[in-house]
Formats: sequence, C-alpha cells, structure tokens
Amino acid sequence: MILIGVYPGQEAEDRIAFLKATFPTVPAVQNDRLYPIPTIDTEASVRVIDGLDQIAKALHPEAFE
Repeated sequence: MILIGVYPGQEAEDRIAFLKATFPTVPAVQNDRLYPIPTIDTEASVRVIDGLDQIAKALHPEAFE
C-alpha cells in the first residue's frame, strides 16, 4: 500500500497516474493499493483522527462493512 499525501489544490489522480507510469512493478501499484489522504488530516491536531480513520479504512476495508 502507498498512502499519497494530497495538498489542497492538488489532484490525487495526477499523483496516481505518475506512480503507475513510473513504478509499474511495485506491488502496491500492480494491486491498485494507492490511497490518497488529505495532508490536512495528518497534521498534529484533532483532525489527525480523521486521517487515522482513512488509513484504517484503506488498510482494512472489510472491518468497516
């Protein structure tokens, strides 16, 4: 899995396309395990809980069904 930090105004799709074109043999790319996370949700604040929730759902989506 690759977590992709996305800043406001950036498009996650651009970063995902770059990773797919540049690193096609990386298992996370091959298995489409690329997850964008807004950087604001990973800053040291109360919003870090939002980021942790997104990461947990990316790692174990079955636990949230």
